[in-house]
Amino acid sequence: MHGWPVWEVPIYVISEKEPAEWPRKDNPLPAGWALSKERRRADIVIGIDTDGSIQMPAGGINSVREFEGGFDMHVEFMTPFMPRDRSQGRGNSGVYLPNGDEIQVLDSFGDPTYLGGGCGGLYHYKDPDCMEPIESLAGQPESKFTLASLPPLAWQSYDIEYRVEKKDGAYAGKPRVTVYHNGIKIHDKAALRQNARKGRFHFQDHGNPVRYRNIWVLPVAP
Repeated sequence: MHGWPVWEVPIYVISEKEPAEWPRKDNPLPAGWALSKERRRADIVIGIDTDGSIQMPAGGINSVREFEGGFDMHVEFMTPFMPRDRSQGRGNSGVYLPNGDEIQVLDSFGDPTYLGGGCGGLYHYKDPDCMEPIESLAGQPESKFTLASLPPLAWQSYDIEYRVEKKDGAYAGKPRVTVYHNGIKIHDKAALRQNARKGRFHFQDHGNPVRYRNIWVLPVAP
C-alpha cells in the first residue's frame, strides 16, 4: 500500500502561493491557472462542482508556473460514463508533464486499447505494469486492459514521482517516473521519451467531460 495521504479539500493550484479563495461561479478558475488560446472567456468555464473539481474546458488547462526539476505530484480525476464508446473515445484526457510526456487518462475499466493508450499509460509507448490480456482478443493490437482502473464516475488518483538528473549544474537526460494509480504501482522508475526541460503542466481536453481535483505538486531537490 502506498503511503500518500488523501486530501479532502477543493482543487489546489500549481503555483508558488496558495490562492486566497476557491473557485466559484463568478470566479471559475483559481489563481495560478490559465486557459489556452482556444478558450477566451473564463466566465463561461463549465463544471465547477461543490467539491472544487473542474471539468476540462475546450483547449484544456495549463499551469502558469514552470517546473524543471524533480517533484512529487498528486492528482485526482473522474472519467464520464460513455457506454456507447470504446477505446480512445471513452473518457479521454491526459496529464502532460513538464518535459512534454503524457500520462494518459481514459476510462479503461475492462476496456482494451493500444500500447500506452490506456489509463496510466505513457502515451503510445509503455503500458502500465498491471495489464491483463483478453484471451479472445489474442494477437490483436487492442487485447489488454489495466487492472488498476476503477469504473467511470469513480474518483481515481495518480501519485507521480518525477526525477531528473543534473550534469554540470544543468538538468540532463531523460526523466524517470514512478507512478501509482489508485495506490497500485504501474511504473517503476520508467524512462520517459523526451529530455528533461523546463515546462508547464497541461491537462488535456479531448472533447470528453473528464473532471480533475486535488492537484498537488511538491518540488524535490536533486
